[in-house]
Amino acid sequence: MFLHSKDVVHGCLDFSSVVLDRHLNAKTIISASIHRTKSSRAACRGKVDDVFHNGDLVSAPSKYMRISEKGMKLVEYMFATNLRFPPTIGRVRYNDWIEECDENPPVFIMFPH
Repeated sequence: MFLHSKDVVHGCLDFSSVVLDRHLNAKTIISASIHRTKSSRAACRGKVDDVFHNGDLVSAPSKYMRISEKGMKLVEYMFATNLRFPPTIGRVRYNDWIEECDENPPVFIMFPH
């Protein structure tokens, strides 16, 4: 399922959600699960701010990741609760992000099922 940044969030962020730019050429994954990478220990706990691009863990936020501070707080909330919350709660929190879309160019977020 693809959601544009101006759509209302229904459901929750998956532990391996993929963030794509408007040209669909970004392959950035926000991970909150166990992961294996060359640059880290064999098995370590991922964090909400761990960002992978083309399969590699990047030390700085990906240039493809256009997300506001309030938007990131939404991500952190969704990961922390790991729940499908009522759309009304999502709408209120997500609108805070939408208001900042001029400062943060739109992205597409794919929620795997």
